[in-house]
Amino acid sequence: MRQLMIRTGEMLRDRRFLKKALMIACPVALQGMLNTVVNMVDTLMIGGLGSSAIAAVGLANKYFFVFSLLVFGIVSGAGILAAQYWGNGDVKSIRKVLGLSILLAAAGALVFVLPGLIWPHQVMRIFTTSESSIELGIKYLRIAVLTYPFIAMTNVYVAMLRAVNKVVYPVVCSCIAIAINVVLNYVLIFGKLGAPAMGVAGAACATLIARCIELILVLGYVYGKKLALACGPRGMFGWSKSFIFRFVETSAPVIANEFMW
Repeated sequence: MRQLMIRTGEMLRDRRFLKKALMIACPVALQGMLNTVVNMVDTLMIGGLGSSAIAAVGLANKYFFVFSLLVFGIVSGAGILAAQYWGNGDVKSIRKVLGLSILLAAAGALVFVLPGLIWPHQVMRIFTTSESSIELGIKYLRIAVLTYPFIAMTNVYVAMLRAVNKVVYPVVCSCIAIAINVVLNYVLIFGKLGAPAMGVAGAACATLIARCIELILVLGYVYGKKLALACGPRGMFGWSKSFIFRFVETSAPVIANEFMW
């Protein structure tokens, strides 16, 4: 205990280390928060339509919350492995991690998208027995689940950008996505600027557009700047058994821990 306190004191006195740590940690923490704010904005702005609409969107977003935990587990485990490869200067392996993460995240998104599209009534019934909330929730959920593949892809690339010390731009992308979502919510929920008043469906459409733009911005940054992550399918796919084993060994505990929440 004494040794721990001494080392902690030394660390706190190391201004250079603290500055580096904060420059990485603060954008990462902020981006993680902003990632959930995009969907939370829907619940807040739908308030003008009444308590049933608020309840419906809030309950539908619980489904998103479970999905986001799964994706967070996948990208967290992948990020740990990618950071190790980055420290070793192994860019090829980072690209392999990116490809495998995309595959897993896309598969996870599909697992949530299909029930939301095919059996939305049963999905909503998990969270409520109120028929009015279920009917409104279905209108929101059927469109909202279409955002899941875009969210999965964005989170994978953001995790890889963190691993290669590119932490600021993802925060900028999330801020832009939130701004777009707020504006489009106002337009589509309440029927402003000549648009039809779509209610809860308008909130879902606004989120879908915002998430699409967010992914485009992230991909544009990675491939436009020709970062280390930028590569074609050949660079991402084609994994050895030892690589898959190491990925599973590193990622599985994190995925299980996050998803069990």
